[in-house]
Amino acid sequence: MKVSKFKLRCTSFFFLFISFYGFSQTVSGILKDEKTEKTIPYATVSIGENYGVITNDEGEFQINISGFNESDSLSFSSMGYEKHQIAIKDFNSETVYLKESLNELDNVYIIDRDLDPVEIMEKVNERFAENYEYDFQKFIIFRRSKTYTNPQDYGFEIKKADFIPKKTQKAFNKSIDSLSEKSSGAGYTYFNDFLAEVGMGKDDSVKVNLQKYTRLINTEKENSVEKFQENIFNLIIEKLQSPHTFKIRTGIIPIDDSLDLSQDKNEKNEFLVEPDDMRKGYERILASNKLSTESNFEFINEIKKYAYKIEDITEFNGEMVYVISFNPDRGSADYQGELYISAESFAILKMNYQLMEGETSQNVNLKFLLGFKFYEDEKSGTIIFQKSEQNKYIPKFIKTHSRKYTYFNRSFVLKENHPDRKKGFKLKFEILAENIEVTDNEILFVDTEKISQQDFDHFEESGKVPIEIIEKYDPKIWEDYNIIAPTQAIKEFEF
Repeated sequence: MKVSKFKLRCTSFFFLFISFYGFSQTVSGILKDEKTEKTIPYATVSIGENYGVITNDEGEFQINISGFNESDSLSFSSMGYEKHQIAIKDFNSETVYLKESLNELDNVYIIDRDLDPVEIMEKVNERFAENYEYDFQKFIIFRRSKTYTNPQDYGFEIKKADFIPKKTQKAFNKSIDSLSEKSSGAGYTYFNDFLAEVGMGKDDSVKVNLQKYTRLINTEKENSVEKFQENIFNLIIEKLQSPHTFKIRTGIIPIDDSLDLSQDKNEKNEFLVEPDDMRKGYERILASNKLSTESNFEFINEIKKYAYKIEDITEFNGEMVYVISFNPDRGSADYQGELYISAESFAILKMNYQLMEGETSQNVNLKFLLGFKFYEDEKSGTIIFQKSEQNKYIPKFIKTHSRKYTYFNRSFVLKENHPDRKKGFKLKFEILAENIEVTDNEILFVDTEKISQQDFDHFEESGKVPIEIIEKYDPKIWEDYNIIAPTQAIKEFEF
């Protein structure tokens, strides 16, 4: 293991260059409520059945129309609104207005008024297998993450230093103090955008062909935990100047027995996304957002914990939809929100959820035992599904929000593998990192295609992909790609 493994690991994973025949062209606009003039976030903008984008949280969209005919139509739809279509030849970048659906569904649909919300939820759980399909799919996926890091405290202290001159120790401590003071309490924000082709096989097996990855960041202000540790080890490299490898451990846990500090000196300042990170990352997203009898959504699976209420009945893309709210009914329930459920198939078409105020998720407190504490005190999300050509429901859009607190205080021992054991450097030090991180993830399934086992077997994955570092928003970077339209915060981001 090299020192670079302590550096910022890119655990995000996705994304593919979209190519169609013919010339390249993108159209954009904003979607609004015809009556209120309010923008409509997370509405679907599509061409055909499974090709399209979602409006961002400010109601804006952009979609690539290359390869389509002028007579093809852009379709605009959102829960509670009438579907609206405009021929491509008639569309000029403009504001598109949607009309609210009139609640006259009794005259159109046969509504089972005898069902109560708990019975509806029971039917939802009974029909997971027939309603949702995840195996053997190929997706074009765009993913955006916004991360705000707010360090509460960073610290470093040398506990013991054998065979290291006092002058070196003094200079080292001075540099560390300056680094800790500069890093603590200075929050910063950055954005990651990814585009990939993702193949899904049986039982959630995944292959990823990452094509484009950009990071919008002020590198001079970056002060994440990973960056702080990277700077620490860079200082160690600079001060120790040893031609030998090192053993390193934390407590009694060995980390590496041949850590090479010298090789990192000439390492290029280039971030690469590892294939394994991409694959594992997507598998985590799939597992955490999958609807099944074993899903992570307790408000769907553990219905005895919650109180459900039918708030409304609306229409979406030709389906009658129950709008059902949920709130905790027992002390162990943690979430509130609403579900949009098809009255015909009992599939969840859309869901919004959020962690109740005062509750925490993934709470781990080993501060006094292992020097580690972690909890998540904000967690919310939105998932929108679309119907495939096989009449199964597959994800169209996923948005998650989380706020996490992390405390880390561990001691490390770095020992030089010197031929003469009596002369080797030995450095014992302690790293403290206390941090709050707020993350928003948006995942857009731009295009979907049913594939076979053979297709999945022949799916070619990408190797390491470089991250393009951007210090100021440039619309040309993602021009002619199907993405989630940039928000005002992205457009105004400057170095």
